[in-house]
Amino acid sequence: MLEEAAHALAADRMTATECRNLAEAVETLATTLREHGDHAPEGSAPLAETPSAESSTGDGETEQ
Repeated sequence: MLEEAAHALAADRMTATECRNLAEAVETLATTLREHGDHAPEGSAPLAETPSAESSTGDGETEQ
């Protein structure tokens, strides 16, 4: 999503509303990342090795 937005922005193909909406989404993501970082254990697994949302059962456990 961000890569597509970067290309669209560089080509001047984003409307003012699209820019504002994307900025709001990025701010929300940044806030969530900061909050998670405040509570995440140090030395945890890299993002590529963490279970994906697709494999989550929704109750905090992952399916095997």
